[in-house]
Amino acid sequence: MIDFKPRVNAADAVLWVTPEYNSTIQGILGNAIDWMSRVDKIMHGKLSIMMGASMGALGTVKA
Repeated sequence: MIDFKPRVNAADAVLWVTPEYNSTIQGILGNAIDWMSRVDKIMHGKLSIMMGASMGALGTVKA
């Protein structure tokens, strides 16, 4: 997070790309987003896009 937060803070927008894990995003990514959106509010007002990847027939529909 020490290196990650300043990079996200300096970005105009963030594209999150993650594999599906039990119909949701991976826990470590969810935790990172939580920390940046709640504690330091780095994500406040920042354009954020989420993309998922899955080997399943429905892709990331449930995630």
